[in-house]
Amino acid sequence: MIREHPIKSKIHRWIERQLFEERLNYIHQREWDAHQLSIEQCKSLGNQQAAYFIQRDLTFRKDVILIKYIYFSFNNLVLA
Repeated sequence: MIREHPIKSKIHRWIERQLFEERLNYIHQREWDAHQLSIEQCKSLGNQQAAYFIQRDLTFRKDVILIKYIYFSFNNLVLA
């Protein structure tokens, strides 16, 4: 970041904002890793039932987020 933006990188608020955005991006990219890892470990240990319920939970959570995204996107279009 310092090499790409030598002047901006001297501004404390700019660096904080960039780091905050990178943290959010990192969290967003790995949001479902715990579920995926749990599913894989349950399957490898032969615990198919636990893997099934964790998979259902993962699907439900992703669907809720998708529904919220669609709802708010639609409302923003209607209100605009």
